[in-house]
Amino acid sequence: MTDVTVLGLGDMGAALARCLVESGRAVTVWNRTAARAEPLVAEGAVHALDVSDAIAASPVTIVCVSDYDATRAQLETSAAEEALAGRTLIQLTSGSPVQARALHQWARARNVAYLDGCIIAFPSQIGSEAALLLLGGDREVYESSESILRTLSPRADYLGDDAGRASALDGAILSIGFGTILGIVNGAALCEAADLPVENLSRYTDHALGTFAPFAKFLLAKIVNGDLEQTEAALQTWAAGLDHIIESLGGTGYSDEFPRFTRDLFRRAEQRGLGGHDVAALIELLRPQQS
Repeated sequence: MTDVTVLGLGDMGAALARCLVESGRAVTVWNRTAARAEPLVAEGAVHALDVSDAIAASPVTIVCVSDYDATRAQLETSAAEEALAGRTLIQLTSGSPVQARALHQWARARNVAYLDGCIIAFPSQIGSEAALLLLGGDREVYESSESILRTLSPRADYLGDDAGRASALDGAILSIGFGTILGIVNGAALCEAADLPVENLSRYTDHALGTFAPFAKFLLAKIVNGDLEQTEAALQTWAAGLDHIIESLGGTGYSDEFPRFTRDLFRRAEQRGLGGHDVAALIELLRPQQS
């Protein structure tokens, strides 16, 4: 018997397995393409030739494959289900809250203890403070597997017994990331359109991100408290800044799709009578509308 099994040896799965091996744990690994296991075997892992044998080798199985369909394809066989019964399954494959809850129900019906998690890190960050691991599902699984989880991420956070919460929060955090990515790329386009070296923007990214990080918490506090009317910079003031960005790109040949999309959201908010409110009032556009 080994301590833990890892199914899936892509970049992230291999990083998880390597971190566990380096921590001194006995680790069994499996991957659809067997050759990917060879470097880990050289480092001390045990290679199982099929999924059911891999699961049977350890009390805890961690899955990190491409998606939930791939997870189910490996687990929904009679041999794998028999091996899983009475054991612990930790799913670290990214997906949606609906998929996480459905797999939790599937596990419960087969006497499998289940925890669903999302990794917010690059593979190279696994095992370090830079890695964030969000988890939801059976509390007893979190408590019994906490040492393994904290080996992978000292910042492993348990969010409760709803297995979908990790995916939901992962999506919320990624939303911040995607917005930042679009903002950075659009900023580079604005520089190029003005014949301004993009390196000039690089000088001020720390200032910009340093300003908006506390501002993000300020906006979230307003949403939590329902304090959307009082503000120092009204939504309509922010909207004027978008008008300037759109004008700056006009006639340059550079796309203004991103600022126009954003301006449309602000315009709709103004049409709803929110122009004098705080910019956090944009949440009203995203909430379900009263019939």
